[in-house]
Amino acid sequence: MAGAAWSAKADSPEDTGRQPLAVEAVTAAHASELVPAVITTTPHARYLSLHARMAVEASRRGWSSDDLPAFRQLLRRCEVILAAVSLRHDAVDREVHQRRTGKRRPHGVNTIAQALDGSESIDLDELSRAYSVVANGFYGTYGGIETALGLITPEVLPAPGPAAELKPWGRWTKPLNSRWAVTC
Repeated sequence: MAGAAWSAKADSPEDTGRQPLAVEAVTAAHASELVPAVITTTPHARYLSLHARMAVEASRRGWSSDDLPAFRQLLRRCEVILAAVSLRHDAVDREVHQRRTGKRRPHGVNTIAQALDGSESIDLDELSRAYSVVANGFYGTYGGIETALGLITPEVLPAPGPAAELKPWGRWTKPLNSRWAVTC
């Protein structure tokens, strides 16, 4: 036998993966009682600010739950860009990058790294559909902690939370209002 019998075939798709005993949720719940807003899935906090910014942008655009497909497209495209920038930073200055983010790579980078390999550009539409099979990208992974930190208010379309920065990004305001807001 290569491993424990219970790890050979999961009872359900939910039980498949690295947590065959389904203890991750229980462990995270206990940890959050001791250290509120703890996250065990990643050391990359930049997604927290990205998702808060996407909630602010959706609010600024006046989007409602009817605009969920457009929100998802914008969110997924921005997650691809964030991962690509992270990969580039790691390639250019690995020591500084790892000091700030640790050695673990951000979510979705395997697909994105493959697309970037030997290329100066990426097909953002294609990658935004390919890097994750989950419709909301990695929002589901971070939504709980973003809510606990007050960055978002969880709704069908996340709304900015009380801790979200609502002001425009200064010099970034113009690019966000131009063509790049659509392609971001």
